[in-house]
Amino acid sequence: MEKKNGWTLILFLGPFLLFFLVFNLTPLVGGAIMSFTEYPLLGDIRFTWFDNYIKAISDPIFLKALKNTLIYVLGIVPLFVISMLTALSIHQVKRGKRLFRTILFMPYIIPMAVHGFIFTSIFQPKTGVFGVIFKMMGWNEWVNVGLLTKMSTAIIAVMFVWVYVYLGYVMSILYTGLQEIPTSYYEAATIDGAGKIRSFFSITLPLLSNVLVYVAVTGIVLSFQIFPLVWTLTGSGMGMGAGGPSYSTISMDLYIYQSAFRDQNLGYASAMGFLMLIVTFIIATLPFKLIKEVRYD
Repeated sequence: MEKKNGWTLILFLGPFLLFFLVFNLTPLVGGAIMSFTEYPLLGDIRFTWFDNYIKAISDPIFLKALKNTLIYVLGIVPLFVISMLTALSIHQVKRGKRLFRTILFMPYIIPMAVHGFIFTSIFQPKTGVFGVIFKMMGWNEWVNVGLLTKMSTAIIAVMFVWVYVYLGYVMSILYTGLQEIPTSYYEAATIDGAGKIRSFFSITLPLLSNVLVYVAVTGIVLSFQIFPLVWTLTGSGMGMGAGGPSYSTISMDLYIYQSAFRDQNLGYASAMGFLMLIVTFIIATLPFKLIKEVRYD
C-alpha cells in the first residue's frame, strides 16, 4: 500500500518537478555560472570570477537603476492608500458593487505595454490630456512640458501609470478581505462609542494583517518587474532611449536587459540579475517582519 502511495505521489509531483527543473532550476544554475564569466553573444567565453559583481556595485548606471527601483517600490504606499479608500467606498455602497469592481479591475487585465502606448499620448505636451487640463486650469507654464521628458517629473509619471494599472487588482484583494471581517466587531465598537476612524485602525487594519502582507509582497515583486512600462513610456514605444531622460527612470530589470541584448554582455547582465534577486528577496521579507498577524477570538 505504501509503495502504491509512493508511485501516486511521484505521478502527481512528477510534471511539476520536471517543469521546475527544466524552466526554473536549470536557468538559475546556468545564470549563476554565467555571472562569473565574460559572456558575449558572439565571441569567446572566459571566466572573470567576481569582476562582474565588483563592476556592478561601482557602476553609476546600475546604482541609479537600483535607486529608481527602490523609488518604484515606494509606489506601494500610494497604491495601498488609494486602493484601501476605494475598497472601503465600494464596501459601503448598496448597489453597483460588481460594476465598480469590474471597471476598476479592467486596467489590470490589459497588457502593460498597451498602457505604455496609451499614456505616452496622454502625457504629450499641448495635445495630451494633461496638457489640456493644465491649460484649462491656467497653468500655462506646464502646458508645453512633456511629463516624460522632464527629469523631475518622468519617474512620477511612470509611478502614476503603475499605480493606475494595479489599483483594481489590489482593491479587489482588500475588498475581499473586508468582507471576511465580521460585522459584529463593528457593532460592538459602535456600542462602546468608537467612531469610524477608531474602528478602522483598531479593527479593520489589524484584521487585514495577512492580506496586507500579501499585498505588500506582491507589490514589491511587481515593482521589480516594471520593465515593460518603462520601456514603452520612455522609449517612444519601441524602447529607443528607454530609461531616460538621463537615466532618470531606468530600472534594474531594464538595465539588465540593455546590458544583455544591447551591449551583448550576458555575464555582466547575469551578475546584475543575481544582485537584483538578492535585493528583491531582502525587501520582500520586510512585510513578514513588520506586519504581525492579529486575531480577535
